[in-house]
Amino acid sequence: MIITDGGGNLSFSSITSLIDTQTITTTGTITMGTGSVNTDLTVDGTLNIGSPVHSTINNQSSTIDVDSLSLLSSGSMLLSSSVNVTIEDVLVLPERTTNPSNPPSGSLIVSSSAGQLRPYFWDGSTWQGISFTS
Repeated sequence: MIITDGGGNLSFSSITSLIDTQTITTTGTITMGTGSVNTDLTVDGTLNIGSPVHSTINNQSSTIDVDSLSLLSSGSMLLSSSVNVTIEDVLVLPERTTNPSNPPSGSLIVSSSAGQLRPYFWDGSTWQGISFTS
């Protein structure tokens, strides 16, 4: 692959070396087969991942189509929509052994802290156990 240093000087590089060491900027389309992004990725155009394309990310809509997907965060993660969020099958909230001390109002957890496994709702000041009747 031919690359430039921005000053008019051309050199040759393998695609692996280019992806590992350079910043790639485009307002067009980038198509990747395999690989990873180890730092920030900003998409102003369209990023297609896989061949055939399995995932598309752009600034208007995004589709991720995989057999299994893990989104991992060591901090907070925001899932936001201006309309609604739909879980098409089952939402699982793993049981917590401790309650968060000051979460955002409206938070939900599952705990057995009162001796019975059940969901709890944070009303802004305390955890409220949700009871079910049959």
